[in-house]
Amino acid sequence: MATLDGIRGFVVLSIVVAHIFAVSSWVPAREDLVGLRLSMYFSVDFLFVVSGFVMLLPAVARGSLGSVRSYAMRRVGKLVPSYYVSILVTLAVLAMIPAWYPARDDAAAVVAHLLFLQVPFTWESVGLGSNLLWWSLSTIAAFYLVLPLVAGRYLRHPLLGLLLAISISVAWQLQFGFQDARWAAELPRFLDDFAIGMTAAVVCVAAQRRLPPQRLRLACAWLLVPAGAVLLYLLDVVGDTVARGDARRYEESPLLSLTVATTFAVLLVATAFLPRALQWPFSNRVSRWLGDISFGVFLYHFLIIHVVLTLMGLSLASTAELSPQASWALVGELTLIVVPASLAIAWLSTVLVERPFRARVRRYARRFEGHGASPGLDPPQPGPPAREGLAPRTYTQTGGDS
Repeated sequence: MATLDGIRGFVVLSIVVAHIFAVSSWVPAREDLVGLRLSMYFSVDFLFVVSGFVMLLPAVARGSLGSVRSYAMRRVGKLVPSYYVSILVTLAVLAMIPAWYPARDDAAAVVAHLLFLQVPFTWESVGLGSNLLWWSLSTIAAFYLVLPLVAGRYLRHPLLGLLLAISISVAWQLQFGFQDARWAAELPRFLDDFAIGMTAAVVCVAAQRRLPPQRLRLACAWLLVPAGAVLLYLLDVVGDTVARGDARRYEESPLLSLTVATTFAVLLVATAFLPRALQWPFSNRVSRWLGDISFGVFLYHFLIIHVVLTLMGLSLASTAELSPQASWALVGELTLIVVPASLAIAWLSTVLVERPFRARVRRYARRFEGHGASPGLDPPQPGPPAREGLAPRTYTQTGGDS
């Protein structure tokens, strides 16, 4: 899928921008932009939707998740080496500058992070006092553990699986709300996002196999603008509820949350079948490069923001007291420093850590591919020939390595 890397890259970049806005305490002067600014936390939900899509897409194309051992090794090879190095870098940085907030950095807190258990066991110390976004890695790792257990049944009954995931997520939200932020960060809260992405993968393959390519491209081209407009409107509605004080982050109504994630999934699928000229913003080399290094950007940008603010003599408390003009100036300064620095360090992480380890793990994982499929998973089924635009080879490469 030519556009997937670019979309993932832009989603991660929007997370960086959202955090720059947040630490600068910047609120737009124009009221019609306030809602969009305050709803940018949904970028994390979009990342979960993309993760669900990416992980199930090759399984939908093949008819099976394949070898669980190969799957597990590829997941470990993707996440663990780069993440562990980022923990070491964060500890080294925190030895030189103060943490953003009081947090444990003892052996137990570090071990919890190494095991991706920072949310259930050391919520008060997530990110070791600096890298706050690491909470989402605990959620993603939990999803990776659950996926092999449900993939086969989900492939057979995707709509039932989607309804079950939504029911669990909504029940979780209604039960815990945001009374304790720890509960809001657990996997059940975001099961709907992952399931929407997984269902989008099923729809993507089914649309390619059943619809004529020309009709599919035309329909997606017509769908793109209205779906984008609806998404912006919904995000504005979410942000307005936060601005009015009717809800905090992730306290919006379950129906509104589901509609936002579903609309984003519609755009995700639609871009896969657009004419090449319309795919270009997401499929060009720069966008795909951004997607390739996006995990490194995700891992390091918050730490870079922390370092830059500290060198500027600022803290989260002091930025909250800035005037609107000073906040906007700080946004510009941080953007000019943090974005290029995040891209540079992410590239180094990708080249020096992620790619070498992933290459080794892939070579070893191939020994198990075609053998030892997970019990209960559907065996690969022959399908119709691939149509123009998306090929099973692309599915396999995207899902296996992302």
